[in-house]
Amino acid sequence: MATARVRRRWALACESLGVTKPKERDWWRRVETSYNEPGRHYHTLVHIDAMLTLATQHEVQDGVAVDLATIFHDIIYDAIDGGQGRNERESAQVFVEFAHSTTMTSDRINKVVEWIERTWSHDGAGLDSDGQLFMDFDMSILGAERGAYALYASQVRLEYGHVNWLYWRIGRSQFLSSTSSNKVFSSPQFAALEDKARLNARAECLKLRLELFVAACVAVAGLGVAGRVMLSLL
Repeated sequence: MATARVRRRWALACESLGVTKPKERDWWRRVETSYNEPGRHYHTLVHIDAMLTLATQHEVQDGVAVDLATIFHDIIYDAIDGGQGRNERESAQVFVEFAHSTTMTSDRINKVVEWIERTWSHDGAGLDSDGQLFMDFDMSILGAERGAYALYASQVRLEYGHVNWLYWRIGRSQFLSSTSSNKVFSSPQFAALEDKARLNARAECLKLRLELFVAACVAVAGLGVAGRVMLSLL
């Protein structure tokens, strides 16, 4: 169902931009293949579908641009080597490659590129209303109900299965602490989810840090007197 809905939105966007049917089909295969890559659990077409659904529920000025930014923003997703904005920059480059086969103006293309690249930080400062909404569509899962948020957290953990138990908890808790210490959403339309998003992030962060604390206590207990001496020096 999610794939079919995204496919329809893709076809409508392509039609509005004068993309030929063969090009539209070729590019769709590339989009679908990318989002179905092994190792993806959260960053799939289900996520894209959820964002596109939000776009239909809010007033956006340039719906096609928002839809294309949504569809392309995670087309490159490498959980191992894609950090520091690399995934976002490369996703934007793929979009530009596609955009050259459309009637989009350079200003419109550059706008979408900026939106996609900004999903590294989700900083909506200085963006127009569509750009801020796009950021918030992507971040909306943070303000979800407990069950949906827990599923998201577990899916992201699966995507980072190559990271060991210790480093995952350290890195993820740092990310969550930073997220919950700053404004999560950019647009006034999502302001009502701000408290819920911070609550979810803080709860997951606390859980991870408690697990680290318990593991440290167990390790120290296993070391006996020497471990307790080491702990007292920290």
